[in-house]
Amino acid sequence: MNILWLSHFVPFPPKGGAPQRSYNLLAELARHYAVHLYAFNEFPVAPGSAELQDARKALSCICKSVTICDPPFDRAGLAYKAALARNLLSRLPYSADVLRSEEMGRALQKFTAVEAVDVVHVDAVELSPYALGLQARLRVLNHHNAESVLLARRARRLSNPVARAYMHLQAKKLARYEARVLPRFDINLAVSGEDRNALLQLAPSARIEVIPNGVDTRYFHPTECAADENALVYVGGLTWFPNRDAVNHLVGDIWPLIREELSGASCKLVGRIPPGESRMHLPAGIEAVGFVDDVRPYLASAAALIVPLRVGGGTRLKILDALACGKAVVSTSIGCEGLGLVPEKEILVADTPREFAKQTARVCRDAALRNALGRAGRARVERDYSWTIIGEKYRRLLEP
Repeated sequence: MNILWLSHFVPFPPKGGAPQRSYNLLAELARHYAVHLYAFNEFPVAPGSAELQDARKALSCICKSVTICDPPFDRAGLAYKAALARNLLSRLPYSADVLRSEEMGRALQKFTAVEAVDVVHVDAVELSPYALGLQARLRVLNHHNAESVLLARRARRLSNPVARAYMHLQAKKLARYEARVLPRFDINLAVSGEDRNALLQLAPSARIEVIPNGVDTRYFHPTECAADENALVYVGGLTWFPNRDAVNHLVGDIWPLIREELSGASCKLVGRIPPGESRMHLPAGIEAVGFVDDVRPYLASAAALIVPLRVGGGTRLKILDALACGKAVVSTSIGCEGLGLVPEKEILVADTPREFAKQTARVCRDAALRNALGRAGRARVERDYSWTIIGEKYRRLLEP
């Protein structure tokens, strides 16, 4: 079977939510089929850089062919602002408007002229036009989030009235776009039942199957490392609005209450930090670590992962990673949305700053509770969230 995989980013290294999902599903399919990857170099990686060459080499080890095209847009400076302004006159949402590329179109036409395609996997709704013009037995559209719902949630958190109005407009455009596009695909993939229901409200006639996010249970596993009972960790790059909002919520609303409960509490923020925020002011006890190649030592040395998210969509792979490592997790309801975890058994859930601080202090003080949560969380991901299990479920959907 020939599978053509279209991606709006290079899915390597598998660090962070969307790259982890894409890489691992790609790898699982590539164990059985010939997968041809066509991707935009969307993230700020120089075309000739060692990082991009490493990604191409790694992906070529699992894919039959790898084609990477330059992004047709500029996310910086005046060009970016001009594109945002021009989009006010377009029916398309901005995210789809900027992904129109003659280079990508020509590359796909050249490929399909010589190769028969059985399945087209489209890794983002904004790439839909490329797939709908191709001949294939199945067209599959993946949804990392219910994107229009995520944009609407983000808009509600913005304080700038102009930015809030623009984001609400984009959410409405994207919802209309999703409603038009989803029924034209043979299968849509949602990461959770909640996202499936949200997408069905927009496109009731679409076929939507749940293929959840997962975790590499061999890479993420419990260790014998002794955790500091007062140490916490937050994982998530501040280049993504929901993570930035979560850190602002932690710093401004939750951390003073945690320090009231646990005067010696400390927290490491692990994840990419935009250059303009590299010197952000943080209160005593919180340290910004920045991007790391391996998050496991930071999880191992902490008593718990905290997830104070107020904006989100899809499901959080950071939670699955922590559970696979046998770590306790304290999260908001939005943070653990879609995972179906059992509160008080597999995770602690709190939605107000005071409650979040109390649950965090509780798990730090109670080693027996931490260990019980860790064991139950590890058992849950082994049963339901390993990529091997999830990959096999996806593969069954594609078989004739």
